[in-house]
Amino acid sequence: HYCGGSIISSDKVMCAAHCKQSTDNWTAGAGSAVMAHQRQVKNGKKQLAHPFYNSDLIDFDYMVMTVSSAWDFNAYVQPIKIVNPSDVELPNFTDCQTSGYGYTQHLGGGETLPGIIASTLQWTDIQCITIEECRKTWVLQNLTSRQQCAIVDGATSCMGDSGGPLTVM
Repeated sequence: HYCGGSIISSDKVMCAAHCKQSTDNWTAGAGSAVMAHQRQVKNGKKQLAHPFYNSDLIDFDYMVMTVSSAWDFNAYVQPIKIVNPSDVELPNFTDCQTSGYGYTQHLGGGETLPGIIASTLQWTDIQCITIEECRKTWVLQNLTSRQQCAIVDGATSCMGDSGGPLTVM
């Protein structure tokens, strides 16, 4: 497991550009909360990062991944509902939710020791906040309208959750 993603059409998955793999030897799974038992697994075909992606500024951090064959949409596998583009910025403290199979525990030693990846899908309710509110905490960070900040006490997304969904409830 490396990153999360969201199905956006029959053969496309939206992810973060910083999740791009050096080869197309990757798979995408969907349909189960248990990571090792996905109902559908597709081979990777193509990764297309946003042409303006800037890893230094973490800007335009979007990527569309194409899988080798179409997802079979059913009760367990569906494309994510996309927020209306006219809702450029969510109001402060909008109820949202983040989910993924990222690290549930750090083992210490900085980034030299791996963390423990979740075997079942983890999620947390979180509050989406405006860029203005976010700047109160992240004063030195370059923040743009292409990013969404969110906060909650006692929980967060972590490494391995990148690229996964932030849903509006």
